[in-house]
Amino acid sequence: MIEIYLFVNPLGKHCFTLEQQLLQFIEEEYGKTSKEKMQFRFLPLVNLQTIGDVMQRNGISQNDLVTRNHLFSTTYSAALDCKAAQFQG
Repeated sequence: MIEIYLFVNPLGKHCFTLEQQLLQFIEEEYGKTSKEKMQFRFLPLVNLQTIGDVMQRNGISQNDLVTRNHLFSTTYSAALDCKAAQFQG
């Protein structure tokens, strides 16, 4: 069995697009047998660099602490939601 770990930004548009493309590619290449051969682990990555990248991509000032804290809280909540969904199966 192959395990694939993909570190993603929970709020990143590029990461979401990559997740969709990866799942579509595996489904097209391997079909239903992919679940037997591969296991995916989507790991939400939450750190100051990912928050800074989101701010830069959206044209938000890096010095705006209120927005930075809000983005961090939202990203952290999304990461916890992802983890809870993984535990549920």
